[in-house]
Amino acid sequence: MALVTAMALLAASASAVPAKAAPIDALAEIRADVTRLDLNAAAAKYDAEVIARLPQAQAGKPDPLLDRMLVEYAAGFGNLRDYASILNRVVANPLSGDGDHYRLFQAKAAEDSAEIDKAMVLYRSIAGDSHATADEKLSAQLGLARQQLADNPAAALMTIAAIDRTQVPKRRIWEVDLLEARAEAMAKGDASAAPALNRAWAEAADADPGSGAPARVAGDRAFAAARAGDRSGYLNMLAVDQFNRQAYYDEAALRADLPICGQGGIRPGDRVIVEGLYRSGQGIPEISLIWASRGGIARIFLAAVTNVPMPRQSASQTLHLALGCRTAPAIDYQTRGSIDDEIISWMTGQGAYPAMGGSEDNDLFSFASELSRREASYGKDSILLLPELMRIEPIVMSSVDPQNKDSGKRAQEISARVRDILLAHQAPSALVFGSRVATVLASVMGQSMTNDEAVQEVSKIMLAAAQDPSTSLDTAYLLAGMTSEAVNAPSELKEQVLQATADLFRQRAGVGDPRTGALVLKLAALKSEKGDKAGAASLRASLKLEQGLCAMTDPQPRFSSSNIVSSDYPSELIFASIAGHTALEFDLDSIGRAINSRVILSDPPYAFDRIALERAPTIRYDVGNSHPCRAMVQNVMWRMPEPD
Repeated sequence: MALVTAMALLAASASAVPAKAAPIDALAEIRADVTRLDLNAAAAKYDAEVIARLPQAQAGKPDPLLDRMLVEYAAGFGNLRDYASILNRVVANPLSGDGDHYRLFQAKAAEDSAEIDKAMVLYRSIAGDSHATADEKLSAQLGLARQQLADNPAAALMTIAAIDRTQVPKRRIWEVDLLEARAEAMAKGDASAAPALNRAWAEAADADPGSGAPARVAGDRAFAAARAGDRSGYLNMLAVDQFNRQAYYDEAALRADLPICGQGGIRPGDRVIVEGLYRSGQGIPEISLIWASRGGIARIFLAAVTNVPMPRQSASQTLHLALGCRTAPAIDYQTRGSIDDEIISWMTGQGAYPAMGGSEDNDLFSFASELSRREASYGKDSILLLPELMRIEPIVMSSVDPQNKDSGKRAQEISARVRDILLAHQAPSALVFGSRVATVLASVMGQSMTNDEAVQEVSKIMLAAAQDPSTSLDTAYLLAGMTSEAVNAPSELKEQVLQATADLFRQRAGVGDPRTGALVLKLAALKSEKGDKAGAASLRASLKLEQGLCAMTDPQPRFSSSNIVSSDYPSELIFASIAGHTALEFDLDSIGRAINSRVILSDPPYAFDRIALERAPTIRYDVGNSHPCRAMVQNVMWRMPEPD
């Protein structure tokens, strides 16, 4: 369920709970654990404090110590943006010893959300704070330069030049030179960037182990070599961190969120390379800009990347992606709205702090055990049960067996408990609307509500949400997606919800908004499946897209075959055992052959682009009534060929 995305973050191992430390000692210990990237130890210490402090310490209101512990833990996961409101609360009520530590987290949260202007203001303020430590000022100066890099690499170079390198610790000097190299490459070209990049490569050996310095600098060196046509240099640097790596399997989501060509002046030939870190460490953003083919185009690509959750496990420290624009909107466009932040900040503001116990994101046994403990301590209706109920709810609902009535009743019971606690404690409307929709879906699964009754009830909820000025468009989009993607929801219900939400987006966002496009395309596909071809065609036409796009055809082209085989895997990459993805956009001719192909996403950059374009003409689609179309998108996954 979309409502509990952030709650899954809180599932880290906490099998052994240590003896309670003094409050400030516990916070210091968690900071040390996170610095070492020992998040299991941090989770255990936090859980011990939750058990010890609730509800006596801060019943019905936030606990300053637990707020800070949550923020530290979220920073270790690179997920500060889902805790932005708690961060604001912490900064607004400082404790002795905070310094600029949490203000830097605020800036990093803004940066990780691609809120470049906000991050720039925060970093500039910290850099000019006379009370900031030398390390905090350095982090702020580097943060400011990273924001400037997106629009004005020359300004970034000026900010970097103002850093007193004699005062930079040996363990961090590589950061200064790497960022200088990126700014030089974008402002003046790769040749100008080479000296700074070479310095960063030499300095990376002195960096903190958790910083990923060698992998990050090697990535920049690899891509500079590729742009210069040095394939050997590219491969040697790529193997430093990419050796035996796995592919990033959320490309399908990211390619759906790529900007449309023409948006913000972006051209089909524009390219941006971004870097993602699986454990970004203190002061280092989750997503960074490495290079852009032109100035002023990076912002929109960074916003697209931050819409898609980063993976949390990988054989390598870094993820590198080369991105281009797409020609048509995507039916599976994603958004990361503020609802996760709203859920967590509201619950903790009421004193309801989640536990972190559980070794997996869906560790139902661990969650249920903590729920039982809280029920015994606080009663069946306490708000302190809410965090655990909201973690259990999506697991139970996703495991409902239509042939097992009891499993549906269990889902209905959990959803009703969540709804009742939210209502009893005057929760924000977005949470209540989402919970009411979930309860209706669970009621259908539990067979206590008919499909027709569910359609009527959800229609009422969505209408109320649309008319409530406090409901953000992202929240409405999430609610519609939650309903339309529910496996057991009736098609009439999905159609009603999509129609109401699409009407809302037309009024408030316009047909050019990618969320509007996705909703209309989903609704059109649903109508087409039900045989309403005219209704589907009318909906697609309402988007006012160019004629001839594959997204506008009915029936939709269906993948038929390709002759891309394991032996096409580039032989020069075999030594590194690198897996990857290439997303291609191409046109289809009258017999369904892929023509006019171009790469819109590559992971890693430049590794498989050439062979993907060479083999793209072997891709075939079933185009129905022999109608050619434009802008079909297809992922090609590259894995090591199996040995003979």
